[in-house]
Amino acid sequence: MGKNLIYLFSILAITNIGVASFAQESGTVIDNRDKHKYKTVKIGEQVWMAENLRYKATNGC
Repeated sequence: MGKNLIYLFSILAITNIGVASFAQESGTVIDNRDKHKYKTVKIGEQVWMAENLRYKATNGC
């Protein structure tokens, strides 16, 4: 499935179609470690984070 997903995102990038155009819903999730709020999008039956984590571990990863 990983190759198929990379292939899909490559096609979207080449054809200049954004992933957001496929998103059915958007929302947020809060990281309990540092209380940062992150945007999410639902694509099909899966919920994906729409931005990278900003958490910085103090005692290793």
